[in-house]
Amino acid sequence: MFGCTTQNREIKNSLKVEFERKIPAHFSEKDFKMLSDFCNKLEVEELVNGYDGLYIRLFISYKHSDSVRLYTIKRRDDSVKIIVSELLIFYNSESSFIDSVYKSVSYPVSRSDHKELIRHLEKLNIYNLLDYSEINNYKIPTDSKNVFIEIANRNIYKLCFYPDLSLNSDINETKDIVGIINYLDRELNLKPVW
Repeated sequence: MFGCTTQNREIKNSLKVEFERKIPAHFSEKDFKMLSDFCNKLEVEELVNGYDGLYIRLFISYKHSDSVRLYTIKRRDDSVKIIVSELLIFYNSESSFIDSVYKSVSYPVSRSDHKELIRHLEKLNIYNLLDYSEINNYKIPTDSKNVFIEIANRNIYKLCFYPDLSLNSDINETKDIVGIINYLDRELNLKPVW
């Protein structure tokens, strides 16, 4: 169902439901530490052990900036919650960990029903995204606009990373993630980041 390399599988809860983590091999312990620190600073759930429902988190960092747009879509039972945050990240002097985060939060109303928004994301292949490391001929720039996506539910945690999608917009596999970002911006009446 998902396209990233699997690093870890485990049995979750007494129902013996298999839980799978699809994490790219290039994502290191240091990267996980930074992600965990980031979640703590933002006061949001860590998703690496799954979520009781559906949780989609999409980070877009702006080129040459410590600013990030964070899209959060949570579905539990029949309830869907959408949050968009504009973040300003302050690192320590060595840039080795996050010192603090300034967060401006909005709860945009989508043009269509929230359930329809999730169905449309499914049509845009959100569950089948490939990490950049799995995409042939993906160019990796330095100091670029990056996209990072996490998807979690009861059975899976998936993480994908994309350094500078605009540089790789001619590659078919990147068109899905660009389409998802553009769709969210249109649907939520947000100023486009792409």
